[in-house]
Amino acid sequence: MHPPQKKAPLVSVMTLAYNHEETIERTIVSVLDQQTNYPYELVIGEDCSTDKTKEIVRSYQELHPDTIRVVQSDKNVGAKKNSARTLAALRGKYLALCEGDDFWHDPRKLQKQTEFLEANPEYVLTCSDYNEYYIHSKKTVKSYLKNRLNSSIKEDQSISEILSGQNQILTCTTLSRLDLVRQIRSEDPFLHTSGHFKMGDTQLWAELSLKGKIHFSKESLATRTMNHESATRSKDERKVLQFWISNLEMVQYLSEKYNILKDRRELLSYSKAHKELKLAILEDDYVRGLEIAHKLENKRHSDRILIAAMHRPLIRKLTKLILRLKHYYRSRS
Repeated sequence: MHPPQKKAPLVSVMTLAYNHEETIERTIVSVLDQQTNYPYELVIGEDCSTDKTKEIVRSYQELHPDTIRVVQSDKNVGAKKNSARTLAALRGKYLALCEGDDFWHDPRKLQKQTEFLEANPEYVLTCSDYNEYYIHSKKTVKSYLKNRLNSSIKEDQSISEILSGQNQILTCTTLSRLDLVRQIRSEDPFLHTSGHFKMGDTQLWAELSLKGKIHFSKESLATRTMNHESATRSKDERKVLQFWISNLEMVQYLSEKYNILKDRRELLSYSKAHKELKLAILEDDYVRGLEIAHKLENKRHSDRILIAAMHRPLIRKLTKLILRLKHYYRSRS
């Protein structure tokens, strides 16, 4: 446990919680179990859960009033607003993030990372390898980047590398400089706080990389919980497509903002249109589908079936079935 709160916390741990009654206690305990030689705080943004999350959070806040603070309201405000109001309540020099279904299995995670950033002012963020826990099988893959992906995060990544799909920075493994995070978010609210883009972290890592270096530790410090329902693993194939379309739009936005990825802009536009056409087919949006199909004319052979689906009802019906079957088997792999 860390020292009593006699002065301002060095680290603010931010946890966003909504309907996490099965996992939030594990998250909180993993934060409270951190062994540090400095005070830290845990600030939980509880977004008016409909299960017992609020009661669990409140019970721990009553047990640890010097460490835990809860930010909440009488109605659900959504992930973006919940994140913004919780971030505004933080008092530390450094920011650590741990969602309500993830946890830290290394009790010295904070101590190790703060020691690094304190000793290396040129670095703005440190992150690490991680474990993956599969909630349905109750199995854990340790050091996921090393053992499953056979990779690691490159030291001092550039913004182009982060946006080109080489980003493996996992939110619950990070520690960053809170003043820079606030500065970045305030300088471009459309990108970071408007809710226009479905992801919230990739653009933050990208713009942090312009402020200083990013450090990666090969040691696994945190665990991500995997289940069948998330932004990228939803049973609803439309939600997954909407997420990746938004991701591509975000990359396009940053490409224009910083005049980077010039050689990939055509591919980005094509990939976005290709996914938008699939989404139009799944949503039976005939008008939108024809508009996108026109953009894809003479692009690639693989698009011909999708384009034909917008002109022929039978092909459209079969294509929709194929897309759903492919997503079903992919989501279960």
